Amino acid sequence: MSASKIERKIDEIQDYIANCKYKALSKDIIMVNREEIDALVEELRDVVPEEVDKYQEVLQQKDEIFADAKNKAAALIKKATDQMNRQISEDEVMKQAVEQANALVAAANTQAQTTTDTANAQAQAVMNDANSQAQKILDDAKEQAKKILDDATAQADAMKTEAENTRQSALQEASQRTSDSVNYANTTVAQANDTAGRIVSDAWAMSSGTIGDASRLLDDTFGQLEDLTQNALQQTNATFQTLLNDMNVYLMQMRNQRGSIGAQMNAIWAKQQQFQQEAAQAAQMQRQQAQMPQGGDPNGYVQQPYPQQGQAPQQGPQPTPQGPQQ
Repeated sequence: MSASKIERKIDEIQDYIANCKYKALSKDIIMVNREEIDALVEELRDVVPEEVDKYQEVLQQKDEIFADAKNKAAALIKKATDQMNRQISEDEVMKQAVEQANALVAAANTQAQTTTDTANAQAQAVMNDANSQAQKILDDAKEQAKKILDDATAQADAMKTEAENTRQSALQEASQRTSDSVNYANTTVAQANDTAGRIVSDAWAMSSGTIGDASRLLDDTFGQLEDLTQNALQQTNATFQTLLNDMNVYLMQMRNQRGSIGAQMNAIWAKQQQFQQEAAQAAQMQRQQAQMPQGGDPNGYVQQPYPQQGQAPQQGPQPTPQGPQQ
């Protein structure tokens, strides 16, 4: 019954946590009602000592059985002595009384030993149940931490792949823009050369004209050629400047993404460490609670208060363990 009660309370806590809503803009942090989770923890604390109390009462009954057997033996010895004094001599009465007393004491010792063995077996069962529950909590915490780490790794790989694809696209676009700019510049220069050739040819054809007209024509031609060349260089510089700005923006995005991934990995690692510490603390508290007796006992048991959350259990005289050391 003890294991089923504890498991039910743990299942209730897990169901409550599973139904909690995530905090805004977060996939890991959830929001819980402090009063409801405290109530569930208090119920779990009440279940564990309840089973330990039952077996502690069995251990306490051992001394009562011994005392009752001794009282019965003394009463029987007195009764037998009174009867034998009326029938036979004092020596025979004492002999028979001693034999009966020894038999009663042997029977009482046998019964007390049986009761002690039963109580020890039941206490060992409670300890085994507590150890099983603690191991289950620890395994669940490790599995959840591994799942979170795997999800974070997958997200980091996806972001890395996306960044690499973005980089390749940017490089291809930059290469295309550069090629287009070079082609445009070559085309512009070729057009300028053709225009200049035609103008020069026209000038030579018009050589019969005045020298002044030829000079003006040449000046206009060279001016147009210079304008075409300047425009081509400006467009090429603008294209390269745009490409350089795009590469700077891409590098800044990559730095920000790498910093964000690093922060997420650090947060996941810290949360995994916290899960492991909380699971280990929960396992240790359940082991100590399973071994902790309730109330006073003639054999040196001392009741210790149940540790509150965030506090270490108090140390006191501990009983000699009947099972394997934890």
